[in-house]
Amino acid sequence: MSYLFLKVIHIFSAMLLLGTGLGSAFALFSVYKRSSPATFKDVLRHVIFADILFTSPAVFIQLITGIFLAKEINLLWTTWFWIVLFMSFFVFILWVIAFIVQKKMDALLASSNSLSLQIHRLMKIWIYLGIPAFLASIYLLYLMVFKTLGI
Repeated sequence: MSYLFLKVIHIFSAMLLLGTGLGSAFALFSVYKRSSPATFKDVLRHVIFADILFTSPAVFIQLITGIFLAKEINLLWTTWFWIVLFMSFFVFILWVIAFIVQKKMDALLASSNSLSLQIHRLMKIWIYLGIPAFLASIYLLYLMVFKTLGI
């Protein structure tokens, strides 16, 4: 595959990750306290579906194309590469935990049509996972574009 083709795929998957993540977070957070439990439940299911359909494949595409691109521009195994890999792993772990929290909320809502104290606690955890994941994703975007650590 050509460098430019890989780069387009890599950029598209980064846009998909950030766009889906931000859109899903906005949608779920918006209905959290302002809507009925049934609406929250419906939006939560759409967020879970979007994570499965868009986010999961984009994560793996980012990793694969990123490794090939780093090799092409001689950044493989450099400090920059290790920091990108670490940050990517950090974001991935936060995302997996957030996904598990979403599934727990969905299971709780399946048995009850109310936003219980447990749902509120899980939602707080979900928000606290999302903030560092989003900031780290922005830093990854910076690393991707500028190829410098910026620290």
